[in-house]
Amino acid sequence: TPLADQVLYRAVNATRNMLGDESLSSLIQANLASLGEKCAVLSRGREYSYRELHDRAGRVAAYLKDRLTGDTARRVGIEIAAGWNQIVAVIGAVYAGAAYVPVDVTWPAARRKDILRRAGVCLTLGDEELEESRKYAPSSPVSLDPAAIAYIIYTSGSSGSPKGVVIGHR
Repeated sequence: TPLADQVLYRAVNATRNMLGDESLSSLIQANLASLGEKCAVLSRGREYSYRELHDRAGRVAAYLKDRLTGDTARRVGIEIAAGWNQIVAVIGAVYAGAAYVPVDVTWPAARRKDILRRAGVCLTLGDEELEESRKYAPSSPVSLDPAAIAYIIYTSGSSGSPKGVVIGHR
């Protein structure tokens, strides 16, 4: 009903309360302790628990830490279709202390390449890299500065060129 929609709209958009300094990884870890086997992600009809998410993201983090040594930018491109694997890659990048740059796999190759270049991405995660990360033992999430870059999202580029928007952990 229109009234119910308005109530929901107001509740979702009530922004008077400031968020704390918790990072995404610390929130997942807090939920892991109390909700371990409960559903964290529902993707394509399958439920994945907080424990599964933490384990897989920890493996991706270990894979990334192994490859990002000495790289100060620590920006990771995520070129994975929407779903469970994309979520694992994003959380894994956060666990590794890297900023992630999501890139839609349906975009033309030239656009994806341009965005990754503009964002200063030093490594890209695709399905192949995600599969390779399964061989790693899970790594603990790094401590994050709430003011650090969490991700860079690119707009449609109405002027003809995509624009990056930098979002922090806060």
